[in-house]
Amino acid sequence: MNFEKINQLITNKVLVIITLVLWGSVALGAIWFEGKEVASRSLKLNIFVITMVIIGIVIIFLLQRFFTIKQAMLIVLVASFIIKLIWVLRIDTQPTSDFLVLHNAALKAASGDFSFMKNNYFLNWPYQLGFVLYEAGIIRIFGTSVMIIKFINIILSLFIALIIYLLGKQLFNQKIGLIGLTLVAFYPPFIFYTNVLTNQYIATLFFYIGFYLLIKYDTWGMVFCSGLFLGLGNIVRPLGPFIILAGLLFIIFYKNHAKYHSHWLTKLILIIAILSGYQLVVSGVNVSVQATQISQYKLENRSNTWKFVTGLNYETNGMYSNKDLQLLDKYPIGRQRDKVGRKIIKERLSDETQLMKLFVKKSFIMWSYQDSALSWSGARQKVTEKNYQVLLAVQMLFYTLMICLSVVGVFRLLFQKRQSGQLFMILMIGYFLVHLLIEIQTRYRFFIVPTLLLFSAIELNSILSRNNRKRSSISNEGEK
Repeated sequence: MNFEKINQLITNKVLVIITLVLWGSVALGAIWFEGKEVASRSLKLNIFVITMVIIGIVIIFLLQRFFTIKQAMLIVLVASFIIKLIWVLRIDTQPTSDFLVLHNAALKAASGDFSFMKNNYFLNWPYQLGFVLYEAGIIRIFGTSVMIIKFINIILSLFIALIIYLLGKQLFNQKIGLIGLTLVAFYPPFIFYTNVLTNQYIATLFFYIGFYLLIKYDTWGMVFCSGLFLGLGNIVRPLGPFIILAGLLFIIFYKNHAKYHSHWLTKLILIIAILSGYQLVVSGVNVSVQATQISQYKLENRSNTWKFVTGLNYETNGMYSNKDLQLLDKYPIGRQRDKVGRKIIKERLSDETQLMKLFVKKSFIMWSYQDSALSWSGARQKVTEKNYQVLLAVQMLFYTLMICLSVVGVFRLLFQKRQSGQLFMILMIGYFLVHLLIEIQTRYRFFIVPTLLLFSAIELNSILSRNNRKRSSISNEGEK
């Protein structure tokens, strides 16, 4: 038995099982949290929210049954655009927190002033310059109105939905692709975040285009292009090293078409291609910003231990710690600060019992609890408390159902003859494990959510298909 067959029999199953264990625990946590929320909400609100979800499922069923794929896609995208545009116009949120720092820097950069790079924020994290330049480019072309960036967020969100359709079609079938597109188009936080000046939309679009090219094609040229898009995503949101590692594992274990004489030569060529494309973008941008004296540093994290120091903080459950930041800021950026950071990390890793408790708490907070999208959107100041609670309830029920359906969708892959979705399971596992160690915020879910929605589309399609078969059977019996 050759390597490819052993790989198909063993590694696929192991990958699915690990994904099920990790994300199954997330699903259980989400059910528990949603159960507490349901118990605390009024009966009227619960009935309304459940009705909204049922209506959504019925709409997906009707789209599949009475429209062609292209017609359904057009209806979904237009409806999503209108809803998001209304949201952006109705909830006029101004930048806050990090988003305000980045936007103010972009305003200066657009006029050629890069003095902000001497600010402690950018000295610590010069990788933030990538998104600043993106915003500055928009400001140079369209002007200083934040509404332009929000409108672009809407357009980018629709393209993310389109990429999920293409991925669903490539990995499974058109119906799953359509359901995935619909779920992404109407996923509540993806609506709420459109009025936030976040780097998530542009970065996620680039990353998923890269994933699509890597999955669909086996030629060095297209895999090189995949690397280019992954590099572009990394410029605006530095997830590149993690994503490239996932891509390399995917090529080594699951790219088994012998495009270039042999399997192993093909794998080697594709590895070189994706690394070359990625490094071309990353190195090119780094050289450019330094050569033009925009920044004296590469787009990197110079406070190397910060994410781990705060991510292992028991007092804050791995979330942002101002106390940790003030402690590290006492030391100059470089070896001395890193030494202090490593000492704190070592101390926090030494208590295994406390560490396990922290990991459990972090995983629940990061993956099972309410998303902070509405908070970041500033909706509480713009809508009534009653409507705000409705939005929160819809968001949480949608997320809970999505998590549960995605776990069942992954489970179904155990029994498929044609193995697919391995890259996304690698990403799900890796992204989950990374956030056990580093700082967590629920808005960091954004990147992996399209993957979860794609897997949930598998099970939702199965449910709708069973219903179609029952209807067909009833119809046939009536004709006899």
